[in-house]
Amino acid sequence: MTSLKADPRARALPLGAQFLWHRTVDLMRKLDQCVLQFAEHIPSLPELAGLLDVPEPELEAYLPSLQTWGLLVPDMRGALYAPLVLRAQQRRQALAERRRQQEEAAARGEDVPSARVRASRENGAKGGRRPRSVGDHAQRQMPLLQVMSGSAGGHLGGSYRVPGW
Repeated sequence: MTSLKADPRARALPLGAQFLWHRTVDLMRKLDQCVLQFAEHIPSLPELAGLLDVPEPELEAYLPSLQTWGLLVPDMRGALYAPLVLRAQQRRQALAERRRQQEEAAARGEDVPSARVRASRENGAKGGRRPRSVGDHAQRQMPLLQVMSGSAGGHLGGSYRVPGW
């Protein structure tokens, strides 16, 4: 979840707003949810200040900047949610579902391809690697160094290689 806290939008905020963002993400992680709502109860500003353990005037001062930058967004009922936390939670659930399916397939004795093998198969289904042009092949055949006889100033004594000649 550190990537949530390292979001460029969060780094552009004043320090007080960054602190509030960190506290909010930590609370959402502890509650394992992306919406600041408890059953049907939506916390008021004083309750939210108590949950986040920040002074209410500080919450009132920095909450609008978090909403302006899109880090916290009110839903239709007025409950605040964090789209970044929601996406991270959806990714974790999708990963858990894939792992569960792989474990079930392995229990049935089926061959379970790894993520790398699946990606390789998907790439192959799309046509694989793009064909290389003739110019790329010819360029790879060109020697980078050529032998020159003599020496620069006579101190090297013999032939040496000069790049690009």
